[in-house]
Amino acid sequence: MKVYFKQGWGIGFTISGIVLFCANIWLLSVGHGQPLQLLVCAMLTLIGIMYLVQPYFELRPNEIVLFNRLGMEARRYPFNSYADLQVIDNKVYVNMHGKSRKVNIGKFMAKPHEWDKFIGIITHDDLTRELHNI
Repeated sequence: MKVYFKQGWGIGFTISGIVLFCANIWLLSVGHGQPLQLLVCAMLTLIGIMYLVQPYFELRPNEIVLFNRLGMEARRYPFNSYADLQVIDNKVYVNMHGKSRKVNIGKFMAKPHEWDKFIGIITHDDLTRELHNI
């Protein structure tokens, strides 16, 4: 299961990069800008686009994998079963070999419905109340 960033992050970075890029073009046209600033604005825009298309993290059968903005795996948190995962105040911890380790993910950055589904999977809760006894 992949969890993506909230769209607000990507939209905010992209719009900021475009506005700053246009402002720096204008500054260059009147003779007060720096060409290097255009590169920084383009990078800010690219980061915003990556926030829109790249996943935040992925829940796999025996690990949680975090991705960098280019889509490459940045960090892995292995576990044996979902029982090794704890959720305390919307923070996820992995218990391995008697040690608890915080996973660097948070509700603030993730899409709300995907975060709730992720928490439901690792805690075995039915957040949507769709499961019924037959």
